[in-house]
Amino acid sequence: MKDLLLRGVKVVDPGGDHHDTETDILIQNGRIGRIGRRIPLGKAREVRIEGLHLSPGWVDLRAHFRDPGEEYKQGITNGLDAAAAGGYTAVAVLPSTAPPMDGRSGVEYLLRKAQHHAVQALPLGALTKGLAGGQLAELFDMQQAGAVAFTDDQQVVSNSRLMLLALQYVMNFDGLVMTFAQDPGLVLGGQMHESPLSTRLGMRGIPALAEETQLARDIALLAYTGSRMHVATVSTREGVELVRAAKARKLRISAS
Repeated sequence: MKDLLLRGVKVVDPGGDHHDTETDILIQNGRIGRIGRRIPLGKAREVRIEGLHLSPGWVDLRAHFRDPGEEYKQGITNGLDAAAAGGYTAVAVLPSTAPPMDGRSGVEYLLRKAQHHAVQALPLGALTKGLAGGQLAELFDMQQAGAVAFTDDQQVVSNSRLMLLALQYVMNFDGLVMTFAQDPGLVLGGQMHESPLSTRLGMRGIPALAEETQLARDIALLAYTGSRMHVATVSTREGVELVRAAKARKLRISAS
């Protein structure tokens, strides 16, 4: 692989020594060898691209790879290829496959197919068997196989007792539960945020209350257990305020 010398690169790396600077970057054997101004060209190939930016690799927390079962939608290899093309170095893969990734074998299958790719696949195991919300999946076995967290994707675990048990159970191995804060009883086929605009467009609205009530329940369960939780796709002001207040109480919560 021929060395590359990138000229005039804007670095975006909060906390890093080169953040918000414009500099040259020498890539040697596929790795960054040197960062600085006016690096001698040597035998490298010079690259000048207007608006070129460099940042640490991005992480996608909610990737839908439909292998096994619906590979025609998105496979593992081509999904990771697309991630690499977009600047992602790791993707958390949701369990919404057919069958769902709710046991050790599903996690091992994903990791085996992704093991030689430059982009790291991070398995998200199902929280309940079959994503059905009836009973807990094989959480410990999946964690031992390589699952980094557990979620039922957009299938909300409506049974508060079951969610409580999940949060308590993962504490045995410091596991992480990912939730989707949306009360299905308040969504009712909604298509967009409830507002005057949704009324004018004739589209069924989703009230902010749908997120607020579900998130409030999950935070209450988190406070009771002292477990760990990540809330995916927070989209309302009320939701952000609830997460902020939970953080102020030192609860182990994060959100995206």
